[in-house]
Amino acid sequence: MEAALRLQGICTSRKRVARLMRQLHLRSVRVKPQRSCLTRSVHNQYVVENRLAQDFTAEHKHEKWVTDTTYIPTREGWLYLVTVLDIFTRQIAGW
Repeated sequence: MEAALRLQGICTSRKRVARLMRQLHLRSVRVKPQRSCLTRSVHNQYVVENRLAQDFTAEHKHEKWVTDTTYIPTREGWLYLVTVLDIFTRQIAGW
């Protein structure tokens, strides 16, 4: 509110704005940013065992691959980008 008044050229302070809003029984409504919770591992019945066990070293090409999913918001909705990385060469094997 105070910032909006300043943009209109009205010089005021936060305390004055708060006092006037209290007198008029007005409260500010702060909108919390929405956090998208896209991981639902608790609800999944099918869980794959962790065969990698945090060992990110490989002796041969195509021995170990890891994946990552990135969510990209667009005007039309969400885009999902999944990449596959070969641990030995550290190159993207596919997307």
